[in-house]
Amino acid sequence: MAKPAVDGLERDLHARLSFARVNIGAAGGEKIAHQFRVRAVPTFLLISAEGELLYRQAGGLPDGDAIVRHLPNP
Repeated sequence: MAKPAVDGLERDLHARLSFARVNIGAAGGEKIAHQFRVRAVPTFLLISAEGELLYRQAGGLPDGDAIVRHLPNP
């Protein structure tokens, strides 16, 4: 289950990232899933403040090292 891994990332990176968990089965979530072409659950996306997709990982547990590598410079 990805929730404990995502919880850990959120604790570790809360100063550098804002986290949002989206239920793609809900009305608003369907729109986001369509916008970012989410085809698998879970899918982890890193999106810039400008809305640019910086990183995508479909399935499995989130790869924290890859996410950190794709963060914009502070």
